[in-house]
Amino acid sequence: MKVVKFALIVVLVLFNSPAFAGDAVSSVNGKMAFSYGDMDSNRGKSLTGSISVPLAKNIGLQADGLYTHVSERDFYGTGIQLFWRDSDKGLIGAGISGIHNSDMDSYMGGLMGECYMGAFTLGLNAGFAKIDYAIGPVPFIETDETDPYIGASIGYYPIDNLLLEASYSYSFDNHLYQCLIEYQTPVKGVSIFVDLATGDQDYDQSLLGIRYYFGKEKSLIRRHREDDPQNIVTNVINNIGTYGAEYNNRAKAYNKKAKAYNDSLVLTAPDSGAYAPVYDSGSWGSVDQPMPVYDSGDWGLIMTYSGYSLE
Repeated sequence: MKVVKFALIVVLVLFNSPAFAGDAVSSVNGKMAFSYGDMDSNRGKSLTGSISVPLAKNIGLQADGLYTHVSERDFYGTGIQLFWRDSDKGLIGAGISGIHNSDMDSYMGGLMGECYMGAFTLGLNAGFAKIDYAIGPVPFIETDETDPYIGASIGYYPIDNLLLEASYSYSFDNHLYQCLIEYQTPVKGVSIFVDLATGDQDYDQSLLGIRYYFGKEKSLIRRHREDDPQNIVTNVINNIGTYGAEYNNRAKAYNKKAKAYNDSLVLTAPDSGAYAPVYDSGSWGSVDQPMPVYDSGDWGLIMTYSGYSLE
């Protein structure tokens, strides 16, 4: 229902004006970007790419790709978005994207909209997100979770080649606030950008990047409104980061309780030649066996099961 209301609002905003003039995509074009920096206290780097094609005057299609290496893990992602756009008024579209890693998969799908108001661009997106860890069920967090998401952004171009954008997203009960600054240099097709983020679970991100736009020479604001929309796969990697931070925080708290529980076990059966644990029937989590301990991981998730300890 929320997604339907969102779509209706965007439609009313965009259609409450005279006939449309601009195309969805001016011509076949694309972009590639490389960024490097800190992703929740881990060094990370990303390579993203997009290609957009006009299907009709006001209909466009874009394919997105992403590769991210962070905390010794590799993430591969793809996405596709179909959209209606008038480059003078705004955009309405739908997209689906996903990321694969040997330890997990994550997906997002939903609607998106943009409204162009002079030097300002207002953005909204909403849909559903899913994350599925290969480790299977753990007692401290859902490892196969599907939840609705919503996001909003406001961008401002003080000059045609400079974007200042603030955005907010809510997914898996986590809030994320981002700031993007992008400047198109005098070198044809080349821009530099800074991507900063902070959110729940003490998540933080600071990336510096360079982007190259393929296609006709034009200002940054025209590229963003006449050519390729934003790469939607980057939203998925943000979800993995924030949910992974929650995963790690919950796992650390669980391990603290697990260690305290294991330390409280009584060792008996001295005549057997070896100590054996006796399981207390505690009330916390309906414990009837020693709690497993999950080794602390890095960015995105904790994977290693190390059994229990009687230290």
